[in-house]
Amino acid sequence: MKIKNPIFPKCKRSNSRSEFACKNILMPNSKRSNSRLRLDNSFSLFPRHNRSQAHVEMMVSFAIFIGAIIFIFAIFTPASEPSKKQYDMPKIKKIIMNNVSTDVGILFVTVSKTNACYDFNPKYYLKTNYLEINVSGEKRRYDIYFSDIFPLNVTFLRSSICPAKKFNLGSYHVENIVAEKRLKELNISYTADYNKLKNELGINYDFSFILMKLDNTILPELSAEKKTNARVEKISENIPIRVINNSGQIEERILNIRMW
Repeated sequence: MKIKNPIFPKCKRSNSRSEFACKNILMPNSKRSNSRLRLDNSFSLFPRHNRSQAHVEMMVSFAIFIGAIIFIFAIFTPASEPSKKQYDMPKIKKIIMNNVSTDVGILFVTVSKTNACYDFNPKYYLKTNYLEINVSGEKRRYDIYFSDIFPLNVTFLRSSICPAKKFNLGSYHVENIVAEKRLKELNISYTADYNKLKNELGINYDFSFILMKLDNTILPELSAEKKTNARVEKISENIPIRVINNSGQIEERILNIRMW
């Protein structure tokens, strides 16, 4: 009994030329075990076009992974705060204090009895106006203040013909002290032309100054403040000072300087 060829049903003769031709038709070169392409593909897990696609997919996956990492860090890492503006408070404080302060010479005088005369030579002291102040609670003691904040020379008991035995000149010293007159002048300049004042003082920041009593009561006539947005960050410093007025009275005050 003759068995039909199950693979090549139409090829009747084995090892015949026609059978070989039939095999060429039914099985291309790429399928035959002895073809060159078949040999090349047998050493590769994936065809060439599949390998290129796998390479692209790997790069895309890696890019997605890196993007996911960056996204997670962006969400869970708090944003760094913007750098804060740097202020030179010591410089501003020095500029303002120099502008509102003045040198005051103080001479202590003691007389022999109440309302007795005394005398001194002004050329030995600050060459400026002077003011006689009777020390509170001490009827025979007087302080003579020398400063350009006083409009006139004011004395009641000084006499150029007073005998030396009737008085005694005590110590003399010069003190740098805040003058009420200077604060008023700064207030006027601040209100009249703020930008011009800043240029004259050499201040690059916005600023204000507020004079207060020791109980924090504000003295408006000796203060100047510029309206700002409530969100503007400010820095401030309280400076304990002594203020002398045109009458020679000295009082303890607090000067608050603000910058923004």
